[in-house]
Amino acid sequence: MNKIPLVSGSLPILGHSIEFLRDPIPLLKRGYHECGKVCQVKLGREQVVILFGSEHHKFFFLETGKCLRIEDAYPFFKKMFSDRFFFMANREVYKKQKAILQPLFSTTHHDKYLEIIEKEVELFIEAMGDNGEMDIIENFANLAIRVATHAFVGESVNLPQNIYQLFRDFSMGMDPIIPSWIPLKKFRKAKKARKEIDKILNHKIENRIKAGKGKDDFFQKLIEVSKAAPNEFSHDVIIELVLLLMWAGHETTSAHLSWALIDILENDE
Repeated sequence: MNKIPLVSGSLPILGHSIEFLRDPIPLLKRGYHECGKVCQVKLGREQVVILFGSEHHKFFFLETGKCLRIEDAYPFFKKMFSDRFFFMANREVYKKQKAILQPLFSTTHHDKYLEIIEKEVELFIEAMGDNGEMDIIENFANLAIRVATHAFVGESVNLPQNIYQLFRDFSMGMDPIIPSWIPLKKFRKAKKARKEIDKILNHKIENRIKAGKGKDDFFQKLIEVSKAAPNEFSHDVIIELVLLLMWAGHETTSAHLSWALIDILENDE
């Protein structure tokens, strides 16, 4: 196997960490021009392989969960989530939880999710008014979270208004370079936000259990699964899963929507 070329500019101990944190795009461009479609950078002690091109993207997605292990790529998730949860758990527990979850993402639910997206987008547009200015990245992030909370927990309006800020604070715990045991303010805020989110979701679970089978949505199905398989799917696991689904991807979704809007505005023809 050929050795993967290292992008220039790596510093002792730190590697490319400072440049990556400051602005990763020039680093990635330099890697592509110097090394081609496969290169590597050093982020502290970690060696990170970068793949460019659709053929490599196909390999990446096909091998996820096989030779490419999610838990190895995201070690900081072990501090943000439980090691008993989904891809952070051992393989046996992961397979059991995956088997329980997969039916809940079947195509039979897609129409309902599309209705939720349409409703939340309409509310989002109505709230904008006829004119003015807004931070599109922040507002699209809130929209993504609203869609996720509505789809996976129920009506988004029933959640406290500070839930969006709590997600932002929780995101601060996601750092691929700096260890989370270092007593930085952002890690303290992330842990505090996680506790608040746990309280909110625990309250939602308790209310659903008291209400019985009043609703037929994703959240209710998780609670019913928990009753049938409490060992594999405890309330803690439900909270972890809902938190991941509500939180994961809202920043990338916001970025994609923002660039799409910018492209439309710059190319009105």
